[in-house]
Amino acid sequence: GQDIWSVLPFGAGGELLVCTLSSGLFIHDGTRLRRWNVPVSDILSRDQVFSATLLPGSRYAIGTILGGILVIDVEGNIIYHIDKKKGLQNNTVLDLFADRSGNLWLALDNGIDYVTVNSPVTFIRSVEGFGAGYASVIHEGKIYLGTNQGLYVSEWPQRESSSDFRMIAGTYGQVWYLGVHRGVLLCGHDRGIFVINGETASVISSVQGSWKLLELSKHPGYMIGGTYNGIILFRWEMGEWRFIRHIEGMSESFRVFEEDQNGDVWMSHGFKGIFRVRLTADLDSV
Repeated sequence: GQDIWSVLPFGAGGELLVCTLSSGLFIHDGTRLRRWNVPVSDILSRDQVFSATLLPGSRYAIGTILGGILVIDVEGNIIYHIDKKKGLQNNTVLDLFADRSGNLWLALDNGIDYVTVNSPVTFIRSVEGFGAGYASVIHEGKIYLGTNQGLYVSEWPQRESSSDFRMIAGTYGQVWYLGVHRGVLLCGHDRGIFVINGETASVISSVQGSWKLLELSKHPGYMIGGTYNGIILFRWEMGEWRFIRHIEGMSESFRVFEEDQNGDVWMSHGFKGIFRVRLTADLDSV
């Protein structure tokens, strides 16, 4: 009683993947037909399957009427969800074809599209636009993108219903840095440094222009930050990072730097060459 739009080989045991129009995916083992109870099956029931094909690496590309294409693995995990928001001309995929490079040609309701699903590079785009990208990090089930417009966030791995990026309130403006320090996500920003907790931003330093943060191997529990005008110091206290002070003796823009095995900090300046910076034992000056 179901409309079947594609039947494909499934696994190494001679089973078949049966793609129905509006009831999701089924597995046929030669004797019995059973529903494939993975989350993507419910998504495909809603978006309605119209076409499907096998891709290299035991992946399946499934075209829908309402939601573009889904590329899934043999466990039913979504690898890609590509729809109009991500560049298709429209969301109705009437047929698809995998070429000898493993990439996809899509016959759409209006037009033909080519999707390089076999490329290791993916261009993350947004209809509204992100601006220029400067930093990114994956942390606690979310992906964060630092841009010149602010800090954006989405779920990770991305799912079909949560692929839209949202700007985190209070982070509008230039983001320079994202890093996880002792399990805490920190954002270096034109307006200071934020602790990011899920989709909430809290200021821990208002010193302008935070290029980068670095925990000091010779001083456990301490971290320095490079700013537009020198170095600032943080200390790990009671499960959080606290701003301590400016470190005196260095007022240059402190952007690109690393610590060596002796505890010296090497900084590359855009116009003035290379600095070797030695901090005092009490970390109050250079």
